[in-house]
Order: sequence, then C-alpha cells, then structure tokens
Amino acid sequence: MYFVGNHLNIADVSGFSCLEYLDLRFPQFKWRNKYKNLLKYWNIHKDRESFKDTKPITQIIESLDN
Repeated sequence: MYFVGNHLNIADVSGFSCLEYLDLRFPQFKWRNKYKNLLKYWNIHKDRESFKDTKPITQIIESLDN
C-alpha cells in the first residue's frame, strides 16, 4: 500500500512523517480512531528500518528569556 504508484516514494515519506509528527506534537488528535485507512498504511510501514531510524523524539526547548 502506497500513496502513489506501486513503490515507496516521496509522497510516502511525507505522509508517514506527518503521521509521526501528529503523534509527537499533537497526541490529543486521535487520527488512528478517525482515519482507519491511514492507520492501516501506518501499520504496514511503521517497521521499515528507514522510518524507525529517523523517528522523531520529543525535545525540551528552553525559553530564550534568559
């Protein structure tokens, strides 16, 4: 299952990255509950080594008011 065509391309990298970003920055947006096709897509690709190696992590950003 791919966004465009029959192979992984930039559309898939972009789409998957957006889903990961939603999980990271907007966990209250429960996209998995509402968008079952995206969940199916995510489940197929979540174990790709390239996606696992580049998974974003939460960062603590300090204020510039120092």
